[in-house]
Amino acid sequence: MKKRIKRTFSLHHWIGLVAGVLLLISSITGSILVFHHEIDHAQFSTETTLEQPAAALFIDNSFEHIRKLYPDYDIRIPDLPEEADQALKYELRKGKTRKWIFSHPETGALIAEVERADQRLVHVLLELHYMLLSGTVGKIVVLLLGVALIVLSITGFMLYRKSIVKVLTFKQKISLVSRRSFF
Repeated sequence: MKKRIKRTFSLHHWIGLVAGVLLLISSITGSILVFHHEIDHAQFSTETTLEQPAAALFIDNSFEHIRKLYPDYDIRIPDLPEEADQALKYELRKGKTRKWIFSHPETGALIAEVERADQRLVHVLLELHYMLLSGTVGKIVVLLLGVALIVLSITGFMLYRKSIVKVLTFKQKISLVSRRSFF
């Protein structure tokens, strides 16, 4: 019985250390990605701001103009301008490559072009968050992190089953001298 508890504690300990590091990376990048619109706006504020505010929004003219210039790309409009002095943003996709085009909302004239929008800060953070910048291998590692968290929950319940109610109701006294005050 004692040996099983020691092995379970050791397994819980090491999986917790590895999962904790990966969870920390995921938490930090996720906390930053909450503000992805603001980060993109700050990074590309010169491209998105018009010198003269637009009087109206003509998406059809602008879209046709972009489609003629980039016929091989899949064209998307991620979000419409919220203010009259904001440019209309197009996201052009071809395979995994992304390009951003900023055009005037009235005339459709090109204002700016971001050649590799797939390498901007927010996109790199997103790949770090979901794939640890490792493609398919990173996705597998993140999957294993999820499995590790399930194993941690099970082993944690096995180890602390006697005192879990006391801990959750804050009635368990914590000893700073002994590491095993929860057993």
